[in-house]
Amino acid sequence: MTEASERQWHQWRPWRRRGLASRRPAVDHTHAPPVEPENRPEDTTTLCLSMPDYQDRVDLFDRLPVRKGGLVLLGDDVLADLGYDLTMQAAEGSLGVWTDLIRAERFANRAIRGDTTLGVLQRLRQAIALSPRVLILSVGIGDLSLGRSIGAIAATYTRIVGILRRETPDTTVVILGVLPLPEIRPAHRIPDLNGQLRTIAELHAAAYLDLYPFFLGESGAGLCPDDGDDTRLYPHAQRQLAKHLEPYVARCWR
Repeated sequence: MTEASERQWHQWRPWRRRGLASRRPAVDHTHAPPVEPENRPEDTTTLCLSMPDYQDRVDLFDRLPVRKGGLVLLGDDVLADLGYDLTMQAAEGSLGVWTDLIRAERFANRAIRGDTTLGVLQRLRQAIALSPRVLILSVGIGDLSLGRSIGAIAATYTRIVGILRRETPDTTVVILGVLPLPEIRPAHRIPDLNGQLRTIAELHAAAYLDLYPFFLGESGAGLCPDDGDDTRLYPHAQRQLAKHLEPYVARCWR
């Protein structure tokens, strides 16, 4: 994807326009009895969070040229926005190892806003086809928003990492723990899921990076600007995330 087309797609995104309804499905709790998330029936038909152009994005990835051996970002909002913003910044100045990688065209952003583990599993072939040197995986907040149980999310995550390990054994897989986003209630669900992700990483010889304590301590619950977009990180949080990921990004040159 060219820089111009990438910028155009992000500017067009309907959920970035103020005044539109939130992309989160509305839930009326007025008459419904409280239901523990872990006891909700599993719904495997929903792949992402009400994103009308989700399939268009998947189709676009199929049409992009395949450049093997670089860095792949795979997942949801956190990496989708990070990858876009880094690409834009790299065109204007130096971001260290990120700039070098992007300008050398050894960088592929395959994250989609609103995606879930089920969506990533379905389109995993796109990342495998790139034979990445390093793959950073960040997904799960969408699953929590949809009310999937921790066990169900972990099971899908295990399938994703297992397939990556089998199909791209030389890839360094980095699992990024879910960040402290205020929309998730009860709040302990994120640390609970991160505990499962840590175990999955250990079982599959993947790296695990848990920045939940770091961001929680630095900014409390305020990781996102108050503009109706509850999963887009503040610029300072994006810079910190990019900095923490740099040691893994640098492996692409080894």
